[in-house]
Amino acid sequence: MSKTYLEEFYWYIFGESGIIHTAEDATLLISWISEVYEGKNILLKLLWKATRDGFEADTFHQRCDDKGATLSIVKSDKNKIFGGLATMSWKANRFVHDSSAFIFSLTHKTNHDKQVDKFNSMYSLPAYGPTFGAEYDIYIANNRNKEACSTSNPHAYNLTTPGNEIKYYAKSRNFLVIEIEVYVLRTPDS
Repeated sequence: MSKTYLEEFYWYIFGESGIIHTAEDATLLISWISEVYEGKNILLKLLWKATRDGFEADTFHQRCDDKGATLSIVKSDKNKIFGGLATMSWKANRFVHDSSAFIFSLTHKTNHDKQVDKFNSMYSLPAYGPTFGAEYDIYIANNRNKEACSTSNPHAYNLTTPGNEIKYYAKSRNFLVIEIEVYVLRTPDS
């Protein structure tokens, strides 16, 4: 049996992923990213995979700071998959203004690019993993794959989905990270 084009595409982009398991999910992520990059071809390369490289925030910063645009994908202990796109580089010790950043729930097949607080799109602190929003819309705690200290608290990004927003991404405000992957994004002209 031969692979379809979508299966080939999925394996080419997310072949090393421990989170993205379907061509449908891969295609959805790429479509959201393509909207930001106005249809340009996007190349992704895995920079950090917590189960491979370690869950420490230091490792995240060593591998991902000053690399340009990144896609962060998280899998929680409640089997929820979510994350964020940062078009600006992660840099230690500061809030980052990134008007093109968005967060998403792959579980719910939605992305949220409307930011209430664009000046605090990303928060990069040496003791934190990837963090989106001033009120920790998505916050990945340091080395917390054994204790539920990472949080999901939608605030800076406007959720258009009604319901219990705090439980929207990870299913509970505090969650345990099972896996996190960060990919650097490149366009052919970058």
